[in-house]
Amino acid sequence: IADLALSRTRIHAPMDGVIMRLHTRVGRKHMIAGDNPDSPTLAEMYDPNHLQVRVDVPLQDAGKLRVGQKAKVKLDLFPDREFSGEVTSLVGIADIQRNTLQAKVRLLQPVAEMRPEMLVRVEFYGSATARTGTAVGGGKKLFIHKDCLQSNADKTATVFVVNPLDQKLEQRAVQLGAAKREDWQEIAAGLNAGEKVVVGTIQGLQPGRRVEPKQEGTQP
Repeated sequence: IADLALSRTRIHAPMDGVIMRLHTRVGRKHMIAGDNPDSPTLAEMYDPNHLQVRVDVPLQDAGKLRVGQKAKVKLDLFPDREFSGEVTSLVGIADIQRNTLQAKVRLLQPVAEMRPEMLVRVEFYGSATARTGTAVGGGKKLFIHKDCLQSNADKTATVFVVNPLDQKLEQRAVQLGAAKREDWQEIAAGLNAGEKVVVGTIQGLQPGRRVEPKQEGTQP
């Protein structure tokens, strides 16, 4: 009976991790109070091997993000180091007061010195469909596959861009550049690195159509 009573006083954490805050102490009776939503909480924990970053992204840039997009994370704690990350989700409701949308970025290789609520800076990389390649002379140019384009006679073309917030198509005119790399065409204006475009036959597509994106393409 004594062993049974003792076992009922033991509380096991549902996961391995590090305790951030302890809301009780040894020997203290802890009871659930109906008017206190925090009363069932004994401790707050985090898993140092599974950390993520919350990023407030300006709305004018949020449309360029997608789940799975790679990112670079920097902390003031390590001013000379960069950490790799990956976008895991985009919050569905924007912050009207800040004019931002929150993105969550998973740290791919967190280190033990990282702690919750640390301030970080995040830089997002482009997608696999619209990539940035290094041009001769050290500048950067944007290339997309020729199958994404419906070319016009005036050196412009039409592409269909997938809005990552609602997965709907947007028809957009782009300015073609002079550079080409096999099946890849330079885009001089109208498209940003990180935006996802439709590859293949685009005749018959209509703006506003909802699609299910699939990853294609390689860097030129």
